[in-house]
Amino acid sequence: MVHMKYTLNSLLFVLCISNIHAAPLSDELVVLHSATTNQMNAIASPLEGSLIFNTDENEVYEHNATAWRRISSDGSETKIVGGNCMDVTGMGTSLNPYAINFIIPGKTQASAGATCKQMIDTGCATTDGTYWIDPNGGSTADAFQVHCNMTADGGGWTLVFRHDVSGGFFANDAESDSFNESSPGLTTKKYSILNKIDSIKSATPYEFRLYYPNENSRNHWKQTFNPRSGPSSIRPVAGYTAIAIDSTGSYWGGLERSTSSRTFLDGSVNHGNWWYAIGTHNQYGSGMPGPSVVVDIVELYIR
Repeated sequence: MVHMKYTLNSLLFVLCISNIHAAPLSDELVVLHSATTNQMNAIASPLEGSLIFNTDENEVYEHNATAWRRISSDGSETKIVGGNCMDVTGMGTSLNPYAINFIIPGKTQASAGATCKQMIDTGCATTDGTYWIDPNGGSTADAFQVHCNMTADGGGWTLVFRHDVSGGFFANDAESDSFNESSPGLTTKKYSILNKIDSIKSATPYEFRLYYPNENSRNHWKQTFNPRSGPSSIRPVAGYTAIAIDSTGSYWGGLERSTSSRTFLDGSVNHGNWWYAIGTHNQYGSGMPGPSVVVDIVELYIR
């Protein structure tokens, strides 16, 4: 009798196990409440962990005590991951949708980059214009605005000097070294942050781009000699490396502190001439000495 009872119990256990693995009947399934998005969002104070089937999207949503969160078909939350040039906010729900914000370094003081070169290297800053830079790093409280050329000769250039003679001439060397620092751009007629070139340069040599817009002429080179330190005793200046030079006349050899009292810097190195003048104090001809010709506008960039 005992043996028969044991056999019967074993048989019932096997039948129960078999029934669990059998395909469930339709009335044995767990059925979620269905609702449209508007109906779902109108539910007052849903409990954390509540589930609902959204008939507008044919997706299951879970409430996390703050908002409805969509659950993807593989059981994980749908996510959008931010990249190098974008930030993603939001939770991907109807109440708190994802928002993609493109990040361009230097467009705000808080997002200031180290230099124009550093910002173009991120791949996120690619257009010419005004940017904030913070060369000494740390807090951006001392960041300042500059004009960056991100398109010419590889981009990443910081405008450190601009002179349009229609705006007059520089009064002296001090003014040529620093003037209108808070007004960077290609419309400012007298602008100089030459006093900042040591903090703005990206590498040990100075890499300069001397540009004459009306002549569409430029000299692009490197030099280790600090042009603000004094006249050069050799031509070209120490560490001079030509990269793309449109003008070599009038004793060109990089930039030096001029021996002439009529300009701050010049490119007629180790010679009394003062062509390629930067920071002209007096009119020369109809303008100022440029690349062996008289010019009206000159721009100097560094990177």
